[in-house]
Amino acid sequence: MLKKFLAGSIAVAALAFAMTASAYDFGTTTLKVGSTGDAVKAVQTVVGATVDGVYGSLTAAKVKVWQAANGLTADGVFGAQSKAVANASSTVTTTATVTTTSSSSSSSLSGDAGDLSLSSTSSDVEDSVKEGDEENVLGMKAEAEDSDIKITNLKVELWNDGSDTDSSEKISRYFDEVKVYLDDEEVGSADASDFDRDANGSDGDDTDLYTKSISLSGAIVSKGNDAKLYVALVASDNIDSEDEGAKWTVEATSIRYTDGTGAVMSDSISYSNDVDFDNASKDDDLSIKTSTSDPDDSTVEVYDDEKSDDTLVGAFKFDVDEDSSDINIYELPIGVTVADNTVDLDSIEDIIDSLYVEIDGDEYDADVDDDLTSATDTASYVVDLNDEDVTIEAGDTIEVKIYATFNDQDGNYDSGTTVSFDVDAEDIDAEGADDLTSEELSGSFNGSDFTLETDAVSLDLTDVAWSTSFTSDEDTDIYTATFEFDVTAPEDQDIYLPLDDFDFSTTGDEGIEFTVSNSGVATAVNFSSDDASEEDNGYLVEAGGTASFTLAIDVEGDGSGHKVTITSIWYQLSDITPDGTLAITSGLSDFKTTTKTLYE
Repeated sequence: MLKKFLAGSIAVAALAFAMTASAYDFGTTTLKVGSTGDAVKAVQTVVGATVDGVYGSLTAAKVKVWQAANGLTADGVFGAQSKAVANASSTVTTTATVTTTSSSSSSSLSGDAGDLSLSSTSSDVEDSVKEGDEENVLGMKAEAEDSDIKITNLKVELWNDGSDTDSSEKISRYFDEVKVYLDDEEVGSADASDFDRDANGSDGDDTDLYTKSISLSGAIVSKGNDAKLYVALVASDNIDSEDEGAKWTVEATSIRYTDGTGAVMSDSISYSNDVDFDNASKDDDLSIKTSTSDPDDSTVEVYDDEKSDDTLVGAFKFDVDEDSSDINIYELPIGVTVADNTVDLDSIEDIIDSLYVEIDGDEYDADVDDDLTSATDTASYVVDLNDEDVTIEAGDTIEVKIYATFNDQDGNYDSGTTVSFDVDAEDIDAEGADDLTSEELSGSFNGSDFTLETDAVSLDLTDVAWSTSFTSDEDTDIYTATFEFDVTAPEDQDIYLPLDDFDFSTTGDEGIEFTVSNSGVATAVNFSSDDASEEDNGYLVEAGGTASFTLAIDVEGDGSGHKVTITSIWYQLSDITPDGTLAITSGLSDFKTTTKTLYE
C-alpha cells in the first residue's frame, strides 16, 4: 500500500516544529509504519503528528515532511540518522516548506488524503516484441483509494539478462523509445538515448544497466477506481541477427504521485518482465481465400471469325493477417489447363487472345510465361507487378478477378474445348518485412471449367429463395425452393425451353434434372417465364436474346435441411416435343433450406 505525505489541502505553507531542550528517547530500533509505544510518541512530538503512540500513515507523512525540511531522505522511516538530527541540540526549531499544487494539480483532484495501491497484471502484456513494432511489456493495476491520484513519475530500468552471450548490451541496438500508458492513453515517453547507463549494473556484475525516471502527464486515476499502467517498448526496425536471441529485463523500480491534498510521495516498487525479440517477418502471411464472385462451370460463346467479349473466368481473395507486415506483390502466376481439344496448337494464344487481372479494382495485363506444347496441355501466364504499387495492408482482404478474351475458333481449336485457370499461393513472388517463404504463402485457387462453344446457350442464376408450408394435418414440412435465372440464346440460333405443362418427373429426370438430399421427395415442379413467348411445345428465346425464368420445386421432408441441386435444363433448336438431346449444364447451382422444427 502506498501512503501519501499530508492530510488536508494546503498551498505553499511554512510548518514550524519546536522541540524541547531535553533529548528524546527514540529507543534502539528503527521506527516505521506498524511501530507502537513511547518511542513512537517521541517521534510524533518531534514531527507534529497526533501523539497516540501508533506509527500510522499520517505519522509517516509527517515524518517525510520533517525529513525533507532537515535535509534527510524523505522515506517516512525514522532511523538512526533521523534520531541524531532530532537530538542534535536541546531545542531544534525547523521550518518545512512543502510546495504543493493546490492551485493546479490538487485543486483538480477529488478527495483528501489518499492511497495508491499497485499490483501486477498480465492483461494486454506481451513477452516479445517484433522489430519495428510497439508492445506493452509490463503492466500494473493502479487503484486510487479515498482520493483521485495523479501519477507524476515512473522510474524504469532495463538490462540484457545475459542469456544470449553473443548479443549486445547496448540499448540503442534494440529500442528506439520507451512509452508509458494509462489504459490506452500515452502519458509519458523517453528516447532510448535519454536513459542513464551504468556499466557496472545494479549488482556490480558488469552488465550495462539503463535507468530513466519518466515524467508523466495526465496520468490520473479517479477516486475509488482502478486503471492499467503499462510500460511499452518501441523496438528498433533493424535489429541485427546476432541480437535477435537476446532477452531483456524491464523493471519499474519507483513511482511518484500526488493525492487530493497536494501531498507528494515516492515509493520503491519492483515489477518486472523478461522480453525477447522477433524478426519483423515472423508474422508475415499471405493466403488465398474463396470469393463469392467466382463463377461456376459455364459455357462461353466464342465465334468463328472474331474474338469473344471479356469473360470473368476466376475470382479469389488475398488475405493478410492483422499481425503481418504490409505485403507487396511483385509477380502473380496463373496456370491454364486445356482439355477436350484435338486441334494442334502452336501456343496458348491460339485460344486466349488476352488475359488480365483486376486487383482491388485496378487492371494488370498477364503475359505468357510457359507455353503449352500439345493440343491438351497446361500453360502459365505471369502478371508482372514489379513496377506497380500493389500493397495489401496488414489485416486487409482484397479481391482478385481474372478475365480472358478468347480468340476466334475457326481452325484454332475445337468447339467444345474447355479451359480452366488456377493460382497457387506458393508460386507468388511477394514481400513483407522480408521475402515471403513457402510457409508464409498459403492456399490456392482452382477455377471452374469453361466450355468454348460457337453456338452457346448461357444461363445466369440471378436469385434463389425458399419458403415453407405444412400439410393439412401440420405434421410434415413442405419446402419450396425457387430459382430465378436468365437464359441467353446463341447469336444466330433460336432455342426452346419446355413449357410448364411438360410431363416433369418428380425424380427430376425429364425436362429439368435435379436431385434432392436428405430423403426429401419432390412433389411438384413449376417452370414459368414472364417474357419468353409460349409456342406449342416450349418457351421461345430468340437468337441473341435473353429471357427470364422461374423454377419452383416443392419438396416434402422432415426439416433436416434439404439441398436441391439442378444438374441440367433441356432445350431444343426447334419447337418439338423435348427429347433431352440438348441441355444447359453450366451456370446452375444448388440450394439448401435451413433446418426447421416440426409441429408435433
